Amino acid sequence: EALAAAREIGRESDRAEALAGLAPHLPPDLLREALAAAREIRDEYDRAKALAGLAPRLPPDLLREALAAAREIRDESARAEALAGLAPHLPPDLLREALAAAREIGWELARAEALAGLAPHLPPDLLRETLDAAREISLESARAEALAGLAPHLPEELRAQALREALAAAREIRDEDGRAEALAGLAPHLPPDLLPEALAAAREIGWGLARAEALAGLAPHLPEDLLREALAAAKEIGCGPVRARALAGLAPHLSEDLLLEALAAAREIRDEDARAWALAGLAPHLPPGLLREALAAAREIRNEFARAEALAGLAPHLPEELREQALREALDAAREIGWEFARAHALAGLAPHLPPDLLREALAAAREIGRESDRAEALAGLAPH
Repeated sequence: EALAAAREIGRESDRAEALAGLAPHLPPDLLREALAAAREIRDEYDRAKALAGLAPRLPPDLLREALAAAREIRDESARAEALAGLAPHLPPDLLREALAAAREIGWELARAEALAGLAPHLPPDLLRETLDAAREISLESARAEALAGLAPHLPEELRAQALREALAAAREIRDEDGRAEALAGLAPHLPPDLLPEALAAAREIGWGLARAEALAGLAPHLPEDLLREALAAAKEIGCGPVRARALAGLAPHLSEDLLLEALAAAREIRDEDARAWALAGLAPHLPPGLLREALAAAREIRNEFARAEALAGLAPHLPEELREQALREALDAAREIGWEFARAHALAGLAPHLPPDLLREALAAAREIGRESDRAEALAGLAPH
């Protein structure tokens, strides 16, 4: 009855979800019916999800049918998703068919996705074939994705070369967002000798936001000497908000010496909003001595909204003897903000950190806001606390 009810669901994404949810509980005679219901779904992405959801429960004969259904999907991205979803459950003979289906995908980004999705489940003889397929992809971003997804599953003698080729492909990507994404995706897999090359590629990215994303993606995997170089690259970013983002992305991985440099770089940001974001982003990672310096920097910010934001970001990380005074200063700065929308935002942002006596003051400040939509936002932000 539940399966019949699932088949009657009109919205296909919900029907696919219902079939996948029922699958672990269906007896063998109903699994065939559930697979037929999945194949009837017209939306090809939803059909792919339904096939993947059923796959863990299907016996070999029905897995063959499910693979045939995946190969019939015309939308190549949805077909790639279906093949990757089926892969963990396919026996060796069907994995060979799935690899052949992946290689037939014309759109190279979808082909890369399919190859990367199949890679963890392939036996050694098929991995070599998959490596050949990845190397044949002409689009650099897709080739880098396929090689990066494949490399961790290759034997040692092939892995290093595949990663070198993936990094070379990533460096050739013209779109700087795409290049940053590819470098960040490769970072966890790169051996130490390729990390300097990856960092050099990140530093060559001209657009600051993409460079910041690449540096943040590489940072967890860099040794101290390369982290120093990454910090230098972040400091070279001219746009204040983007430099703040880069510093915050690097901060969790920096030693105390490098955190001192990062704090100095944050203090040099002219845009006070961006300086506040940088100080708040660094705060969770600063040792006590540097937290005192960051507090002094926050107090120097003249713009009330930015000062309140910086102080609120620092306060939870300050030692007890400094915390309440910093929060009082943040609340005073918030109350002085002329633009009521920003005042409401600042009060709501401070609320989780305020002790009871300051919450009473914050509530009074919220009640003084004249514009009702802004007052409502401030009150709603305070209410849980």
